Amino acid sequence: KSVFLDAILNEKVYVEQSAEFVRRPQENKVYRLKRVIYGLKQIPREWYARIDSYFLTRDFQWCLYEHTLYIKFSTRCDILIVCLYVDDLIFTKNNLEMIVEFREVMIKQFKMTDMRLMSYFLGIEGFQSDSEIFIFQKKYKGDILKKFKMDTTKPIMIPVEEKLRLTK
Repeated sequence: KSVFLDAILNEKVYVEQSAEFVRRPQENKVYRLKRVIYGLKQIPREWYARIDSYFLTRDFQWCLYEHTLYIKFSTRCDILIVCLYVDDLIFTKNNLEMIVEFREVMIKQFKMTDMRLMSYFLGIEGFQSDSEIFIFQKKYKGDILKKFKMDTTKPIMIPVEEKLRLTK
């Protein structure tokens, strides 16, 4: 909900006195922060260090090639995969019990909000049914076309087999 505002500040940080709080023109004070304020550049690092140590102390393995991907294996060959992006998490599993437990712990430990099935994450839109997962980037594509003033151009076909279904 407010990860950056709940972060723990592990160093002394001083800020200048805001102009609206100056009582006398010669007054020139600084304040030492007891809690974090939004926009403080140390907070993302502190947040990542906190959640990284949390995952590693709970038997998650850190991915060598993707530094914000964590994997947890159980003794029954179950797997839980968690991807972290700033203050957002997306996770998947092959065991429903693991996912329920993980969700409850994260909500309690970090005051997170569960938004249920993924519908949008890092520019990727998604739709899930019982048997299929569809991912697409319609909004992202539209934003890129608009950025380069190509949103009114005529589309052309690309050489991809139509209605191709990828299966295992």
